[in-house]
Amino acid sequence: MEKNTEYQILLDHVEKMTDRRQNITTIYLSVNAAILSAISFLFRDGTLTGTAYQVSALMLLVAGTIASD
Repeated sequence: MEKNTEYQILLDHVEKMTDRRQNITTIYLSVNAAILSAISFLFRDGTLTGTAYQVSALMLLVAGTIASD
């Protein structure tokens, strides 16, 4: 009976880790999709020009990199 209990504890632990990893992946994809949408909005409208445009796009890319860590 003790081995069955240990197995169940191990199985629960693995299940929790899998759920946590799935949640983190979902958050990562959501944040990066929002950032890509913002960048595409900047490209499409073209309201920013020159340095402001480049800085905005760079800041969004850095934010995506930070969010993925």
